[in-house]
Amino acid sequence: MSRCAGVHVQFWDLPATEALFRVLLESGWEHDYYGAVNYVEGSGEGEGCKWAIVPLTEWPNVEERLYRGELSGLGMCWRGTKLGGLFRIARDRRELRVHLSGHRRSLRGCAPFTDASWYLSRILSPLLGARFDVRGFDCIDDQ
Repeated sequence: MSRCAGVHVQFWDLPATEALFRVLLESGWEHDYYGAVNYVEGSGEGEGCKWAIVPLTEWPNVEERLYRGELSGLGMCWRGTKLGGLFRIARDRRELRVHLSGHRRSLRGCAPFTDASWYLSRILSPLLGARFDVRGFDCIDDQ
């Protein structure tokens, strides 16, 4: 049985989707998600959610659409690692939901539980540094 893990960051104000992704990409998250670019078109939830996977060579086109605010999700890994997840903005734009990939850091001596602090420091620090109005966060790790 696999584990489901994630980080959810809530906001007081509605962040601009393109600004949020720009901050994360500039802070060390990379669009290379296991050898491809994974992104979400539409609202990012329910029937409006359409995940697409395209070759890395398509990144300039995806990046342009991302910064125009047309996309609501992007698969990303931390630079130099294969540790990451699917980053998605909730429909109401008050929450960033990061569904961590199966290959992830575990708490030392507490495997299989996820080391959420590793992910939080790489997600929250850049958002707070860019003055996003973060209300709180939740970490999920369950079977």
